[in-house]
Amino acid sequence: MKKILILLIFILFPLNVAAKEVNLYLFYGQECPHCKEELAYLEELKQTYLVYQSLLSSIKNKDFNAFTYILNNHSNYISDYMKTSIKTLNEFKDKIYNTFNTNYHNGYIEGNNNFIKVIKRIAFGFRSFIRFKTRILICKGLISINKKIVNV
Repeated sequence: MKKILILLIFILFPLNVAAKEVNLYLFYGQECPHCKEELAYLEELKQTYLVYQSLLSSIKNKDFNAFTYILNNHSNYISDYMKTSIKTLNEFKDKIYNTFNTNYHNGYIEGNNNFIKVIKRIAFGFRSFIRFKTRILICKGLISINKKIVNV
């Protein structure tokens, strides 16, 4: 039921990124147990979304104090998935602190690893490691090929 409701919300109310507030009109009966359950779920979804956006904002602004405040003082009425995520973030808080204070990251290395894996998949069947290594260096532009034009 929850999945159907979320799907209907996204279909009937397309997201407007520029809008700061979204109005959701819900028709329900006060005695209906399904409606009460869905209203509780929507409140949980709202609280989870607010915590998520607060975390994103603190990361974007590199405000570690706000980040730790959100992790320690979040609402208890959030989804179990968000609770698990917050627990994980709390476990690695000291390592996350380094990302707030330094500009170092491993994005370049991860990109190179992915690039090499793609070439390895494409070039499946290279018998020689030297040719495989040469292919990587050529594709990355670290070595160039000297082409000789031969007139016949």
